[in-house]
Amino acid sequence: ILDDPEPDQVLAAIRDLLVLRGVERGFIPLVEEGNLRGAYEASGFLDTSEGDKDVMDALHRGDVKVLVAGEGSIPPDDIPEGTFLVISEPHPSVLDDRADVIFPSAVFTEEDGHFTSLDGRERKLAKAADPPGMAMPDWMITAGLARVMGACGFEHGSSEEVHREMAKAISLFPGKERPSFPSRRE
Repeated sequence: ILDDPEPDQVLAAIRDLLVLRGVERGFIPLVEEGNLRGAYEASGFLDTSEGDKDVMDALHRGDVKVLVAGEGSIPPDDIPEGTFLVISEPHPSVLDDRADVIFPSAVFTEEDGHFTSLDGRERKLAKAADPPGMAMPDWMITAGLARVMGACGFEHGSSEEVHREMAKAISLFPGKERPSFPSRRE
C-alpha cells in the first residue's frame, strides 16, 4: 500500500470496500516501521524545507559533519567516512560498528508517550516496564543532546510536556490539517 504513489487513496478505497461489505473493523495495514505516520507528521516540527532528500544530499556532499540517527534510519554505506555518527538505539544494529557514540534507548514498552496509527488516530502509550541499565526514552536523549549543545527549549520533564509542545506546533492533533501521507516512492 505504501509503495503506491497515492497511499491515502488506496487506504480510503479499502476502507470503502469494507464498509460496503458491512465490515466496520478488520483492516490493519502492517508496516515494518512502527509509528510511521506519526514520525512523518512530526517531521513538520523540524525545520526541513525539502525533507529527507536535502539531508541525504548534504550528507553525500560531505556538508554534514555530525549525524544523529536512530535505529535503522540510515544504511551505514550512506554515511561518508569522517562523519561523526551518534546513534540512539535499543538493540545492536548494523550502525554500531560505524558509530562514534551509542546511546542506549528504551523500547516502546519502556516509555510513556503517544503514537499515531496509519489511519491518523493518536494513541496514548503507557510504560509497562522500566528500561534496563542506562537506557532512556528517545525524547530524553534528544533533549539531553540539545542542552549539551547549548540549545534552549529542551527542559522537558516528561513525555507529556513534549507532547503538549508538539501539539502546539504540528498537525498531529484533532482540529488541525494533516499533511497527506507520502508514498515510499516519493
